[in-house]
Amino acid sequence: MKKYTKLFLGFLLILLNACVEETIRLCPDIYIPMAINLTYTDQQGNNLFTSEKKQFELKKLSIYQLVNDNIQPVNFTIAKDSTYITVHLDQSAQDTFFIDLKPANVEKITVKAQIDKSKLPCENYKVIAIQNQGNPATFVPQEQPWRLTYN
Repeated sequence: MKKYTKLFLGFLLILLNACVEETIRLCPDIYIPMAINLTYTDQQGNNLFTSEKKQFELKKLSIYQLVNDNIQPVNFTIAKDSTYITVHLDQSAQDTFFIDLKPANVEKITVKAQIDKSKLPCENYKVIAIQNQGNPATFVPQEQPWRLTYN
């Protein structure tokens, strides 16, 4: 009888464990780039893409990376209200690209990211720091774009 009782309790334990809800997260099989929203401001915080002190024509921007000493264009989009651009990079912990704002004025942008633990087991990166010519960019969550200060 003890044998059947142990067998029954074991079976009951297996059934109870099977009823525990487990969330399964699947990673998409498609390529998802890391998207970074950027805007340029002056020292006073004026947006240099749209304000009265506008200095840059968004449609004339050129963004690229150097890969084996070859220029590779980087895909980017312009926001509908033209207040920022979205740069699309490969998912990685660190990356560097260049923005050609005006003729003969190229800015080196360095991006640091870490795996977004809220998206595990997928390896999506979340930007944690951006530097413009070695100067840190600021991020205001309510406004979304990273602010690069132009001197």
